[in-house]
Amino acid sequence: GNYDSTAQGQALMNVVANQDYTEWEHKFGHTSKYWERRGGSDHILSFGEPMHGLWHPRSRRGNFHFIRSQYQLHSPIVVSVELSTTFVSMYPKCARTNILMPYPNTDGNWFNGNHHQESLKVFAKAGFGDVTDSDAALAAEQELYITKFIKKEEEGNSGKAKSMNTDMDMDMATLEDIRSQPRPLAQAYGAGLHGECE
Repeated sequence: GNYDSTAQGQALMNVVANQDYTEWEHKFGHTSKYWERRGGSDHILSFGEPMHGLWHPRSRRGNFHFIRSQYQLHSPIVVSVELSTTFVSMYPKCARTNILMPYPNTDGNWFNGNHHQESLKVFAKAGFGDVTDSDAALAAEQELYITKFIKKEEEGNSGKAKSMNTDMDMDMATLEDIRSQPRPLAQAYGAGLHGECE
């Protein structure tokens, strides 16, 4: 495919990163005075795909795109469909200025839980382990969920109990649902080197 930046994308990059308004005014035919007024902080950039921004570098994932092609550390508000917890923890102030939107999904079976229940049946039939015994379960899942489940059982399953690790209240049905989630595949996050806040 063609990975070249469009003329419009380049014009936006010039404005966002360099405050160069020449191509903005030429390509879009708009005055720059409204962008210059607040440095673009009252403007919105919207990206419909997680790994696409104003340009599309090859063989890059995760934070590289959030920082280098979607410019989420700069002044405009960014609306995107994906963000990593790593990015949020590294740049909490920047992350709070942006908007994360879910992928559009109009399937009622997704919302009412039917797809989820069907997947649980398939995984159970295949013999996959759950969060408590699967080698693919993340240590963070076991720490976050299992300790809540055990704490709840120790308190006699009545009412709601606070987690050992957080102040979040969870009822027994929710804990059991979380505990029993199948984990057929290990998950990993490896986005490479992260950018610096600019």
